[in-house]
Amino acid sequence: MTPSDLHLLLNEQKEELRKMRFKAGQRQLKDIRKIRVTKIAIAQILGILSN
Repeated sequence: MTPSDLHLLLNEQKEELRKMRFKAGQRQLKDIRKIRVTKIAIAQILGILSN
């Protein structure tokens, strides 16, 4: 993947995380573990980009 693809994916993951946090606050999110999985994915993308 190119860095531009990774930046696009990073932005998508951050937006998804924002939506999930909002839903969790309203008690609409059924699976809270998705937040943790998304945060791990963001960290992995940032790790790849930093190299």
